[in-house]
Amino acid sequence: RIRIRTPTLPLTLSLNPNPKPNLRERARLHVRQQFLWRWTEGLLLRSFDDVSDKNVKVLEKIVKLTTDYNQRVQEEEGKTEEEVAVQNVGKVDPKRHLQADVQELMSDNILQALGTMLDAVVF
Repeated sequence: RIRIRTPTLPLTLSLNPNPKPNLRERARLHVRQQFLWRWTEGLLLRSFDDVSDKNVKVLEKIVKLTTDYNQRVQEEEGKTEEEVAVQNVGKVDPKRHLQADVQELMSDNILQALGTMLDAVVF
């Protein structure tokens, strides 16, 4: 007869009735949840009434900013760069706000249109 000896391992099993994930695991899960939420955020469609109302408000703001920008350009004619810089200290720059609003309006509408097309094709 040949006997094979197997090493005996201590069989201790700790049962914790309240397992708490460690800090690193919780942080990893939190980042993953934020990533998934951000990824799916672009696929959510807003109601068309809300989008329409926001478009109207942004377009009204764009009209006001274009008139302000036109006035600023007319005021700057014939002045040196230094005079213009001193004159515009502390004032709202309509050109910068106009660019930001147009960018926001276009990106919101493109996302809404793509989401609507994707929703129509997939679902």
